[in-house]
Amino acid sequence: MLQHPRFLETRPWTLKTLNPFDRKAYIDALLSQYPAVPEEFRLWIMEWPARMVPFGMWPGSPFTYHHAVTLEEANGTNWLAYLPEGSPSLLTLLHSHPSHDDHCIPALLFWKDDLRTYWLIFEHSEPELMGRVIINDLDVGDLPMVCYLPHPVDMVDGLVITHNDWLQFLEHRWDEQVDLVLALERPPPTYTYPQTRISFRKDEPIAYPVTCNLGDSSAVALPTYPWRSSSTPQVLEELHRYVYLE
Repeated sequence: MLQHPRFLETRPWTLKTLNPFDRKAYIDALLSQYPAVPEEFRLWIMEWPARMVPFGMWPGSPFTYHHAVTLEEANGTNWLAYLPEGSPSLLTLLHSHPSHDDHCIPALLFWKDDLRTYWLIFEHSEPELMGRVIINDLDVGDLPMVCYLPHPVDMVDGLVITHNDWLQFLEHRWDEQVDLVLALERPPPTYTYPQTRISFRKDEPIAYPVTCNLGDSSAVALPTYPWRSSSTPQVLEELHRYVYLE
Protein backbone atom coordinates (compact mmCIF):
# COMPACT_ATOMS: atom_id res chain seq x y z
CA MET A 1 0.00 0.00 0.00
CA LEU A 2 2.55 2.57 1.12
CA GLN A 3 4.71 1.94 -1.93
CA HIS A 4 1.91 2.65 -4.38
CA PRO A 5 2.55 5.95 -6.22
CA ARG A 6 -1.01 7.13 -5.56
CA PHE A 7 -1.29 6.01 -1.95
CA LEU A 8 -1.63 9.58 -0.65
CA GLU A 9 -4.66 10.08 -2.91
CA THR A 10 -6.45 7.30 -1.02
CA ARG A 11 -6.15 9.10 2.34
CA PRO A 12 -8.18 12.38 2.40
CA TRP A 13 -11.67 10.97 3.07
CA THR A 14 -10.32 8.45 5.57
CA LEU A 15 -8.42 11.06 7.56
CA LYS A 16 -11.34 13.50 7.46
CA THR A 17 -13.94 11.02 8.74
CA LEU A 18 -11.91 8.76 11.05
CA ASN A 19 -13.22 8.37 14.60
CA PRO A 20 -11.48 6.64 17.51
CA PHE A 21 -12.96 3.47 18.96
CA ASP A 22 -12.01 1.10 21.76
CA ARG A 23 -10.17 -1.68 19.95
CA LYS A 24 -10.05 -4.08 22.87
CA ALA A 25 -13.74 -3.54 23.61
CA TYR A 26 -14.54 -4.33 19.97
CA ILE A 27 -12.76 -7.69 20.22
CA ASP A 28 -14.21 -8.38 23.67
CA ALA A 29 -17.71 -7.77 22.31
CA LEU A 30 -17.14 -10.39 19.63
CA LEU A 31 -15.77 -12.82 22.22
CA SER A 32 -18.88 -12.28 24.34
CA GLN A 33 -20.89 -13.73 21.45
CA TYR A 34 -18.49 -16.49 20.38
CA PRO A 35 -15.40 -17.94 22.12
CA ALA A 36 -12.92 -17.39 19.27
CA VAL A 37 -11.97 -14.58 16.90
CA PRO A 38 -9.88 -15.23 13.76
CA GLU A 39 -6.34 -14.34 14.74
CA GLU A 40 -5.48 -12.28 11.66
CA PHE A 41 -8.59 -10.17 12.16
CA ARG A 42 -7.89 -9.75 15.88
CA LEU A 43 -4.36 -8.52 15.17
CA TRP A 44 -5.66 -6.17 12.47
CA ILE A 45 -8.18 -4.59 14.82
CA MET A 46 -5.68 -4.28 17.65
CA GLU A 47 -2.60 -3.12 15.73
CA TRP A 48 -3.44 -1.76 12.29
CA PRO A 49 -2.69 2.00 11.99
CA ALA A 50 -6.03 3.76 11.70
CA ARG A 51 -4.60 6.26 9.22
CA MET A 52 -3.98 3.37 6.81
CA VAL A 53 -7.59 2.18 6.70
CA PRO A 54 -8.30 0.64 3.26
CA PHE A 55 -11.13 2.44 1.44
CA GLY A 56 -13.34 3.21 4.45
CA MET A 57 -13.36 -0.37 5.76
CA TRP A 58 -12.84 0.12 9.50
CA PRO A 59 -14.93 0.21 12.71
CA GLY A 60 -13.92 3.85 13.21
CA SER A 61 -14.98 4.91 9.71
CA PRO A 62 -18.58 6.04 9.09
CA PHE A 63 -21.44 3.59 8.77
CA THR A 64 -22.52 4.84 5.36
CA TYR A 65 -23.30 3.61 1.88
CA HIS A 66 -20.94 4.97 -0.77
CA HIS A 67 -22.40 4.53 -4.25
CA ALA A 68 -19.27 5.01 -6.35
CA VAL A 69 -15.80 3.60 -6.91
CA THR A 70 -12.98 6.01 -6.03
CA LEU A 71 -9.43 5.95 -4.77
CA GLU A 72 -10.76 6.98 -1.36
CA GLU A 73 -13.73 4.63 -0.93
CA ALA A 74 -15.06 1.37 -2.24
CA ASN A 75 -18.61 0.97 -3.46
CA GLY A 76 -20.83 -0.35 -0.68
CA THR A 77 -21.60 -0.18 3.02
CA ASN A 78 -19.04 -0.34 5.83
CA TRP A 79 -20.75 -2.88 8.10
CA LEU A 80 -17.70 -3.03 10.37
CA ALA A 81 -18.95 0.27 11.75
CA TYR A 82 -22.47 -0.97 12.47
CA LEU A 83 -22.45 -1.09 16.26
CA PRO A 84 -25.93 -1.80 17.65
CA GLU A 85 -25.92 -1.05 21.37
CA GLY A 86 -22.35 0.20 20.94
CA SER A 87 -20.73 -3.08 19.89
CA PRO A 88 -20.40 -5.29 16.79
CA SER A 89 -22.87 -8.10 16.21
CA LEU A 90 -22.10 -11.54 14.81
CA LEU A 91 -24.72 -12.87 12.42
CA THR A 92 -25.95 -16.32 11.40
CA LEU A 93 -25.04 -18.09 8.18
CA LEU A 94 -26.56 -21.33 6.98
CA HIS A 95 -23.70 -23.70 6.16
CA SER A 96 -25.04 -25.75 3.29
CA HIS A 97 -22.93 -28.51 1.76
CA PRO A 98 -23.64 -32.05 0.47
CA SER A 99 -21.10 -33.52 2.90
CA HIS A 100 -23.17 -32.76 6.02
CA ASP A 101 -26.52 -31.62 7.33
CA ASP A 102 -27.23 -27.92 7.11
CA HIS A 103 -26.41 -26.03 10.28
CA CYS A 104 -25.83 -22.49 11.52
CA ILE A 105 -22.38 -20.92 11.82
CA PRO A 106 -21.32 -17.47 13.10
CA ALA A 107 -19.88 -14.82 10.81
CA LEU A 108 -19.16 -11.11 10.80
CA LEU A 109 -20.75 -9.08 8.02
CA PHE A 110 -18.12 -6.45 7.20
CA TRP A 111 -19.01 -5.09 3.75
CA LYS A 112 -21.94 -5.19 1.38
CA ASP A 113 -22.88 -3.77 -1.98
CA ASP A 114 -25.95 -4.52 -4.05
CA LEU A 115 -24.40 -7.62 -5.62
CA ARG A 116 -21.91 -8.97 -3.10
CA THR A 117 -22.04 -9.76 0.60
CA TYR A 118 -18.71 -10.05 2.43
CA TRP A 119 -18.35 -12.34 5.46
CA LEU A 120 -15.58 -13.30 7.89
CA ILE A 121 -16.31 -16.77 9.28
CA PHE A 122 -15.89 -17.43 13.02
CA GLU A 123 -16.67 -21.19 13.12
CA HIS A 124 -13.73 -22.62 15.12
CA SER A 125 -15.11 -26.19 15.23
CA GLU A 126 -14.56 -26.45 11.46
CA PRO A 127 -10.89 -25.56 10.82
CA GLU A 128 -11.43 -25.34 7.07
CA LEU A 129 -13.85 -22.46 7.70
CA MET A 130 -12.40 -20.54 10.65
CA GLY A 131 -11.01 -17.18 9.57
CA ARG A 132 -11.91 -17.49 5.91
CA VAL A 133 -13.46 -14.61 4.00
CA ILE A 134 -16.31 -15.48 1.67
CA ILE A 135 -17.95 -13.22 -0.87
CA ASN A 136 -21.47 -14.24 -1.82
CA ASP A 137 -22.19 -12.95 -5.30
CA LEU A 138 -25.74 -12.50 -6.51
CA ASP A 139 -24.57 -12.64 -10.13
CA VAL A 140 -23.51 -16.28 -9.75
CA GLY A 141 -26.62 -17.27 -7.81
CA ASP A 142 -25.33 -17.05 -4.24
CA LEU A 143 -27.79 -16.19 -1.51
CA PRO A 144 -26.37 -13.56 0.86
CA MET A 145 -26.78 -15.61 4.06
CA VAL A 146 -25.51 -19.05 2.96
CA CYS A 147 -21.98 -20.44 3.28
CA TYR A 148 -21.34 -22.84 0.40
CA LEU A 149 -17.79 -23.86 1.36
CA PRO A 150 -15.85 -25.86 0.54
CA HIS A 151 -15.99 -24.96 -3.14
CA PRO A 152 -14.39 -27.34 -5.62
CA VAL A 153 -12.32 -24.34 -6.74
CA ASP A 154 -11.98 -20.79 -5.49
CA MET A 155 -12.68 -19.14 -8.81
CA VAL A 156 -15.95 -18.58 -10.65
CA ASP A 157 -15.61 -16.88 -14.04
CA GLY A 158 -12.36 -15.32 -12.86
CA LEU A 159 -13.88 -13.86 -9.67
CA VAL A 160 -12.15 -14.70 -6.40
CA ILE A 161 -14.95 -15.69 -4.04
CA THR A 162 -13.01 -16.96 -1.01
CA HIS A 163 -9.84 -15.95 0.79
CA ASN A 164 -7.90 -18.08 3.25
CA ASP A 165 -7.67 -15.35 5.88
CA TRP A 166 -8.30 -11.68 6.56
CA LEU A 167 -4.87 -10.43 5.52
CA GLN A 168 -5.03 -12.25 2.20
CA PHE A 169 -8.39 -10.61 1.58
CA LEU A 170 -7.06 -7.13 2.41
CA GLU A 171 -4.16 -7.53 0.00
CA HIS A 172 -6.51 -8.60 -2.77
CA ARG A 173 -8.99 -5.84 -1.91
CA TRP A 174 -6.34 -3.14 -2.24
CA ASP A 175 -5.12 -4.42 -5.61
CA GLU A 176 -8.66 -4.91 -6.93
CA GLN A 177 -9.86 -1.45 -5.89
CA VAL A 178 -6.86 0.43 -7.26
CA ASP A 179 -6.92 -1.51 -10.53
CA LEU A 180 -10.65 -0.83 -10.93
CA VAL A 181 -10.31 2.91 -10.33
CA LEU A 182 -7.37 3.22 -12.69
CA ALA A 183 -9.27 1.30 -15.36
CA LEU A 184 -12.28 3.60 -14.97
CA GLU A 185 -10.06 6.65 -15.28
CA ARG A 186 -8.67 5.51 -18.63
CA PRO A 187 -10.89 6.39 -21.59
CA PRO A 188 -11.53 3.61 -24.11
CA PRO A 189 -8.82 3.62 -26.79
CA THR A 190 -11.31 4.26 -29.60
CA TYR A 191 -12.36 7.63 -28.16
CA THR A 192 -10.48 10.90 -27.88
CA TYR A 193 -12.33 12.70 -25.07
CA PRO A 194 -10.15 14.05 -22.24
CA GLN A 195 -9.29 11.81 -19.31
CA THR A 196 -11.24 12.75 -16.19
CA ARG A 197 -11.03 11.78 -12.54
CA ILE A 198 -13.98 10.05 -10.91
CA SER A 199 -15.87 12.54 -8.76
CA PHE A 200 -16.54 11.92 -5.09
CA ARG A 201 -20.13 11.24 -4.11
CA LYS A 202 -21.43 12.26 -0.72
CA ASP A 203 -22.10 9.44 1.72
CA GLU A 204 -25.44 9.25 3.45
CA PRO A 205 -25.56 7.78 6.98
CA ILE A 206 -27.71 4.70 7.53
CA ALA A 207 -30.30 4.99 10.28
CA TYR A 208 -30.16 2.80 13.40
CA PRO A 209 -31.34 0.19 14.08
CA VAL A 210 -31.17 -1.88 10.90
CA THR A 211 -33.73 -4.66 11.08
CA CYS A 212 -33.19 -8.10 9.59
CA ASN A 213 -34.78 -8.74 6.22
CA LEU A 214 -33.93 -12.36 5.51
CA GLY A 215 -32.19 -12.87 2.18
CA ASP A 216 -32.10 -9.17 1.28
CA SER A 217 -29.12 -8.55 -0.99
CA SER A 218 -29.20 -4.74 -0.92
CA ALA A 219 -26.18 -2.91 0.47
CA VAL A 220 -28.08 -1.31 3.36
CA ALA A 221 -29.95 -4.40 4.63
CA LEU A 222 -29.11 -7.07 7.18
CA PRO A 223 -29.74 -10.36 5.33
CA THR A 224 -29.89 -12.70 8.32
CA TYR A 225 -30.41 -13.04 12.07
CA PRO A 226 -28.07 -12.25 14.98
CA TRP A 227 -25.89 -15.16 16.07
CA ARG A 228 -27.31 -14.92 19.59
CA SER A 229 -30.62 -16.18 18.22
CA SER A 230 -29.11 -19.07 16.23
CA SER A 231 -29.86 -21.67 18.90
CA THR A 232 -33.57 -21.05 18.43
CA PRO A 233 -35.00 -23.84 16.22
CA GLN A 234 -37.13 -21.28 14.42
CA VAL A 235 -34.02 -19.59 12.99
CA LEU A 236 -32.79 -22.74 11.24
CA GLU A 237 -36.32 -23.48 10.06
CA GLU A 238 -36.71 -20.03 8.54
CA LEU A 239 -33.32 -20.21 6.85
CA HIS A 240 -34.24 -23.59 5.39
CA ARG A 241 -37.61 -22.32 4.25
CA TYR A 242 -36.06 -19.35 2.48
CA VAL A 243 -33.27 -21.34 0.81
CA TYR A 244 -35.29 -24.33 -0.34
CA LEU A 245 -38.85 -23.09 -0.72
CA GLU A 246 -38.63 -19.48 -1.84
